Amino acid sequence: MPLPAPSSPEPVSNPEPSPPEEASLQHLHTLGRAVHGAKWPQIGPQLVHTYTNGRTNTSSQMEPSEIADLINALQQKT
Repeated sequence: MPLPAPSSPEPVSNPEPSPPEEASLQHLHTLGRAVHGAKWPQIGPQLVHTYTNGRTNTSSQMEPSEIADLINALQQKT
């Protein structure tokens, strides 16, 4: 009896954030809106780009330490 062909693993391009990261992302965006108001959708990706050293402009791709650093910076402005 022939063996089934091995299946290739699904590529993971954007893993879903873990629950603690999701809470941090929600906090990040809440603070961002509080500090920057209606301009947050334009300013947020620029700040993410800065705090990830140009690696991404998408907050869901940030490392936990990068999220924490950006949250701390936003808190100082409130």
